[in-house]
Amino acid sequence: ILAWLFYFRAANDLWLTIALGCITGGILGNLYDRLGFWHDPAIISPEYRSAVRDWILLRYKDHTWPNFNIADSLLVTGACLLMLHAWVRREPANPPHATGDDDRVGE
Repeated sequence: ILAWLFYFRAANDLWLTIALGCITGGILGNLYDRLGFWHDPAIISPEYRSAVRDWILLRYKDHTWPNFNIADSLLVTGACLLMLHAWVRREPANPPHATGDDDRVGE
């Protein structure tokens, strides 16, 4: 993602930068939980299991939405922004090869 942002100059586009930042944040957040860095290694019990901590629970009347965390929200937000960016992206007004001036051979 960093190579895409800086080597391929995608960081010039604000929305693409925000989308990839959300995705990177979600990846790092879930990786942090999955590797167990949040747990104190001195008090690991035999029942310890490395997992992502989903702590946000939404309920409305009889419906309960599945638990999620902020990293999951960032991943979904970033993916939605990427799809929206691809759908609404503006094409350049004058593509360099549209004029035909570059087609001269042997001069």
